[in-house]
Order: sequence, then C-alpha cells, then structure tokens
Amino acid sequence: MAEFPNILGPHVESLVELKDGACLLTFKKNGGFEHLSENNLNLLVDWLKTREGVELVLRCSGTSDVGCLALSNLVQACKNVRKLDLAMNNIGPTGIASAAGGIMQRNTLHTLNLQGTKIGNAGGISLAEALQCQNSLEVLNVSDCDLELPSIIAFRTVLQKDTNLKELYMDRPLIRANDVVILASHLAAIIVQNKSLKKISWRKHGLTDEGAERIADGLARNTVLEVLDVAANKIARAGAAAFAQSFLENQTLKELNLDGNNIQDEGVHSLALGLVESQNKTLEKLGVARNGILGSVAHRTGNLAQSGLVAFARAIQSTPTITGFRVWGNPAVSGIGQLDLEACKELGDLVNGSRPMSTDIQSYTVDGVVYVAELN
Repeated sequence: MAEFPNILGPHVESLVELKDGACLLTFKKNGGFEHLSENNLNLLVDWLKTREGVELVLRCSGTSDVGCLALSNLVQACKNVRKLDLAMNNIGPTGIASAAGGIMQRNTLHTLNLQGTKIGNAGGISLAEALQCQNSLEVLNVSDCDLELPSIIAFRTVLQKDTNLKELYMDRPLIRANDVVILASHLAAIIVQNKSLKKISWRKHGLTDEGAERIADGLARNTVLEVLDVAANKIARAGAAAFAQSFLENQTLKELNLDGNNIQDEGVHSLALGLVESQNKTLEKLGVARNGILGSVAHRTGNLAQSGLVAFARAIQSTPTITGFRVWGNPAVSGIGQLDLEACKELGDLVNGSRPMSTDIQSYTVDGVVYVAELN
C-alpha cells in the first residue's frame, strides 16, 4: 500500500487506519483542505485511490464554495469515499448547488454531514434534487443549515419515495410562525410515506400541539421508525397526549425525545397512561427533561392527586422494555423549595433498581429523605 505523501502533512490533522483497509483522514482547521495546490490535490487523489474506502473529515476547516467544488471533483475521481464531514464550514448555496451532483453521484457515500454549513434554502433544494439520484446514502445531517419551508418540502418530495436513507437530522430550520402547521403536515407526510428512515431529529422547529398531533398521527401509522427526536419545540399537554395515543398503535418506536418542551404534569400523565395501556411495549427510552413538570406540591391547581413524575416513574417500572429516561430540569425534582419528594423517591427507586437504567439523574439520601441530582 502506498505511503501517504509527506508534502500533504502540513494540511492534515490526523490519519487513522481502519480495520477494513480504509482510512479516516482529518484535515486541519482554517484552511487545511482549502489551501491544497492543484498538484497536491492530484497527489491526494492518487493516494486515496489506493484505499479500500475513505472517510474525510473537513469539520471547521474553512472550506468555501471553491473548496467544495474541488472536493466534489475529488469524490468523483476517487470513487471510494464513504463518509464526508463538512460541518461548520463556509459553503453557501452556490457552492453546494455546484457540488451536490458530484458529491451525491458516487454510490459509495453513506454519510454526509453538513451541520452548521449555511447552504440556505436554495442549497437545500439542490441537495434534495441530488438525493433523488443517490441510492447509497444512509445518514444525512442538514441541521442548522438555514433551510426554509420550500427546501423542506423538496426533501419531503424525495423522501416520500423509498430511499436508502436511515437517519435524517434536520434541526433548527428557519420557519416563520405562520408556516409551522404547514411544516408539520410535510413532516408528518415523511413519517407516513417513507419506508426506510429509522431515526429522525426535528429539534427547534417551533412545533406546537397542532403540529405534534399531526406528527403523532403519522407515527401511529409508521412501521419502520425507531427514534424520533422533537426536543426543544413548543409542544405542550395536548401534543404529549397525542404521542401517548400513538403508543397504542405504533409497533416499532424505541425512543421518543420530548426534552425542552412544555408538556407539564398533565402531559407526562398522558405519556405514563399511554405506556401502561400500550400492548406493543417497544419503547426503550423516553425523554421529558426541562418540561415545566411541577409535581403535586407546586402545581398551580393544587388538586393533582398524583404528580406527573410519580406517574411517569410507576409507568416505567411497569414497562420492562424501558431502559432509559431523562427528567432533570423539571421543578418537581430540580427546583429550589417545593420539591416533589414522592417523585424523588420513586425515581430514585428506578435508578437504584435491578434493571440497568440510562438516565440523567442520580439519587442521594439526607436524613432519610431521598433527593435526586443531575448526573454529569
């Protein structure tokens, strides 16, 4: 196997040999790839062609539209690039539009990460169009790329057909408040129509209860999705109740992340009831951290017979498939003053029980009283 050209050393952060004869090549930040001369680029291509597979990491490398086009040419020439990490670069709509076809053309590519690269609405549409001709990509991250509703609709159009894509990360698009319900309809359509996606992340979409209800309705009819992350939205009690209802019909979902919403005690009560009543018992992880859950002591009505987190803990205890949960950041267990000590005790019993549990809390006892603290 040919040795790595020494002249390329100043541009490279690390080179890792992988077990299958492939390599993981990471370029230096701030111009590691961008500053390659044409001659050096040709040397790199010749060397990469000798490898069984190539994983390129250009995260925060300062790659611009010009560098993106050069990278596209490299991917086409090498024919063995299987992972491309372009997160946090200076590639804009023009760069991705000119390069998307070349990058997607190779049916060896299975992972493309563009997180934080501001390709914008036009770039998102170009990428969606290129995705139509790609049948090997399994993981796509377009989070924080300044996508707008038209580009999300373009992705929906492509993804409503069967693709090879298994994981889609599409967090924090730029969506106007008036378009959130329309957005939710298109997201729900992806869940209903796509038969390949196993993991979806739609954080920070501004989704409200109405949007959550549409997505939950789609989830009830989905037969392949295993992980749904809708953290950091504006989902409240009715939205949580809709997801709880989907538990009764969905037979594949393993993880639901509702962290950073506002489902409150009533919402977590609904989720607990859905867990108990579901006959499918596929769910393994459930996140309700930072959701304004007050507990029976501090609840504004004062008439809750049982706090949301007590119901939540008991539902998890009675659901043997659950092996992970998150609750920290709710006033009932992490506030100052009106802690729900019954919830702390029930959750502590879960954490210290015989069932291995992945969680964000740990329990401790002071003068015979159980409290919980955040687990770092």
